[in-house]
Amino acid sequence: MCEEAELLSDSVTSILTKVKQIQPADQEALALQKAAAKLGFDWYESHKIFAKIEEELNKLKEAIKDNETSDIEAEFGDLYFILLYLARHLNLDAQKALKKTNTKF
Repeated sequence: MCEEAELLSDSVTSILTKVKQIQPADQEALALQKAAAKLGFDWYESHKIFAKIEEELNKLKEAIKDNETSDIEAEFGDLYFILLYLARHLNLDAQKALKKTNTKF
């Protein structure tokens, strides 16, 4: 690994480790995403986020079809993470949106 890539990797690791893991998982995910965005790891185009959502949804469907519990959990987590990413991209409060849906239900 070149020195520049190693320094970047170290700084990414350093910033991401500062995210508190004691907060609710969805808040931790948003904090990780914001920290990564500060380092330039962010998608700015909705179509790329939707493509990732489709990819993760398809992986979840496949894991369900294969009835692999650990894979199902991992893929569900990946899908949830990218849905939170979309909410952040759209400047939505995911908790508020879910609360409104709960009320409608």
